[in-house]
Amino acid sequence: MDPAQELAEEFADALKELKGNDFIIIRNLTTIADENKGFATVIAAEIEKAILQAPPSLKLVYLYVLDSIAKTVKGYIPVFSEKIVNLFIASYRTNEADPEILKKLRQLASTWSAYFSETINLQIKTFLGNPLQIPTVGTINPANVPVARQPIIPSSTIVTAATPTTTTIATAAPNRAEVRGNVGYSYENGEK
Repeated sequence: MDPAQELAEEFADALKELKGNDFIIIRNLTTIADENKGFATVIAAEIEKAILQAPPSLKLVYLYVLDSIAKTVKGYIPVFSEKIVNLFIASYRTNEADPEILKKLRQLASTWSAYFSETINLQIKTFLGNPLQIPTVGTINPANVPVARQPIIPSSTIVTAATPTTTTIATAAPNRAEVRGNVGYSYENGEK
């Protein structure tokens, strides 16, 4: 059997063992990827298949595998960069009914800015800003992305606040009070 095909089958079988966020299995998959850097495209293809074919609850877990390999094994970033935006979007879309998984997906994507290109991160951020829009690789020009600006308020509608006053509180021992602005702090028995 072809070594690449043999590795693909072994890695696919190892991925199937992953039934949840199991650190030991993810670490073992990362080690296999590290030991087989010459077959990075084969391993990346198996992870891609696993993510796309997995039930919604496992898509995040398989993205954790991708994340672990990308962050710890040199040489995988360029291979994963080709598909990571589409894999992330597919995972996000199939989990739209689960706010907890969506939160974890957003947290995961927020860690990628130090690893993946600015373009990839911008595409994911654009998608997260508008999940109905599907950015594709190479279609986003950072210069064309709208920037949030503070609204301009006409000076005639600006209301100024009254000047705050300071209140002084006189107390006797053992209860001492300290006043800062309008907030009083009471210290009794050494507690604040």
